Amino acid sequence: MTFGCREQKHKEYRQKIISNYQPLYRELYTMNSSMFFVPSFHKAFSNPDKDQSIKDIISQPAPGVVTFDMLQPRFCEMLLSEVENFEKWVHETKFRIMRPNTMNKYGAVLDDFGLEGTLGKLMEEFVRHISKGTIQEQLAITKKTQTPFTFLTVLYKICAVYFADVGGFALDSHHGFVVEYGMDRDVELGFHVDDSEVTLNVCLGKQFTGGDLFFRGVRCEKHVNGPTYRDEIFDYSHSVGRAILHRGRHRHGARATTSGNRVNLLLWCRSSVFRELKKYKKDFLNFCGECQKEKEARLVHTMAAWKQRFCILLTRFIGSTTWPSLFFDPFEIKRRLLFWKLIVCLFDVIRGYLLVKEILLRLESLSDHEPGLFSPLLYIQVS
Repeated sequence: MTFGCREQKHKEYRQKIISNYQPLYRELYTMNSSMFFVPSFHKAFSNPDKDQSIKDIISQPAPGVVTFDMLQPRFCEMLLSEVENFEKWVHETKFRIMRPNTMNKYGAVLDDFGLEGTLGKLMEEFVRHISKGTIQEQLAITKKTQTPFTFLTVLYKICAVYFADVGGFALDSHHGFVVEYGMDRDVELGFHVDDSEVTLNVCLGKQFTGGDLFFRGVRCEKHVNGPTYRDEIFDYSHSVGRAILHRGRHRHGARATTSGNRVNLLLWCRSSVFRELKKYKKDFLNFCGECQKEKEARLVHTMAAWKQRFCILLTRFIGSTTWPSLFFDPFEIKRRLLFWKLIVCLFDVIRGYLLVKEILLRLESLSDHEPGLFSPLLYIQVS
């Protein structure tokens, strides 16, 4: 079956659901920021100086992971009830639905029963503005543009700042769904990466224990099964209404939910531009921890090779001249001094490059505002 046929069948599938399913809370299908979001979150994105306001409410407990209070308890309850109502309708009508992904047997795709159109439209209206220019220009456009304040608009502003290196400024499609965990549901979720550039994960409830997320470093396709380093280990405990945002390639899993039931809202955000770039240019991917270590190792190897070449050249140069001419010939002395000055200058340049390289790597790892900002400088080839 071709992609076009699958897409058409999927549209027909969604249309059949929307035509027959009666929503429990119709207000969920019209975004209302003051009703959906907690006051701190709503206020931060309503503030004219959004940059500083966003920083004030967002924390970064680990590299590449940001968390913030987002959803009102009432909104979480309403969405849970809406999902339960949809599943009840599915059971009564014996309608066969698609599950969110291949790993979760329980849950529902929110886009399939009416939310896809609204979210998609709002996303596209916002993406038109943030997909142009540099990160600074995008932020300036965000301040000036009178785009409707919605769930996706605020999410995409965050992604543009914190996940630029994976196309956070050019997200143009999404997959929204809820997953359910418990003793009579999926108990845990194995170690994996998401089919997204950026993933939003918000706990909706209910009462539960366990179910912590564990993160083990960002990896590209080549190194997804590679080792984990100590500084990449991070565990996260869910709390209702609090969101966690991370790269889709950030390896993670969910530990067992030992009691009760846990339901989470997830939004996989994708960038067609970023995915197209990956097909033709592989060396711009600077988010993978293993790739960075390989590049550092290549740099060390290159410098060792240069050092060996200089030693060989120096040995040949000294051995090619007689000692009397070295000490008594003024021209020979001047020539030797010039040679050593060149050697010293060259080593100073190399040493300076290594120092700048180290500084940029540290800035790249510590930056919580614009990951990828120093990438063009980091990967200049020495040889």
